[in-house]
Amino acid sequence: QEQAKIDGARKWLGALTPDLQKKMLSLCNALETWAMPFAHGLADAAKAFEPCAPGFCQMVITLYPHIIYQRRDNKKASGPFQNIVNVFSAWQGQKYIGQSRKLAERWQAEGITLPSVVGTRLDTEG
Repeated sequence: QEQAKIDGARKWLGALTPDLQKKMLSLCNALETWAMPFAHGLADAAKAFEPCAPGFCQMVITLYPHIIYQRRDNKKASGPFQNIVNVFSAWQGQKYIGQSRKLAERWQAEGITLPSVVGTRLDTEG
C-alpha cells in the first residue's frame, strides 16, 4: 500500500514541469521552516491554530504527493519535512474536532437535540 502511494506520487510529480517541481520543493522547505517552532513547542500552536490551520492544512494536502515522494525512503519516525507532518497531524485532527464542537454548541443553543444512539436501552423500549 505504501509503495502504491509512492508510485502514484511519482506519476503525479512526473506530470509537472521541472520548474514547478522546484517551486513545490521551495514551498515545502518554507513550510517546514514555518512549522518548526510549532512542532517543537517554541511557538504557541493554540493561538496560531484558528487563523493558520486551515491554510496550512490545505497547502499540505495540495503538496501531499510531493511530501510522500520526498519521504519515500524514510524508515524512521523522522525524515524530510517531519515538522510539516507533525503539525499537520496535530492540526488536522483538531480542525475536525473544533468544527464538530462548534456545530454541537450551535445546535444546543438553538434547542436542537439529537436522537438516541441506536442500540441503547431507550432505543429498544416500547
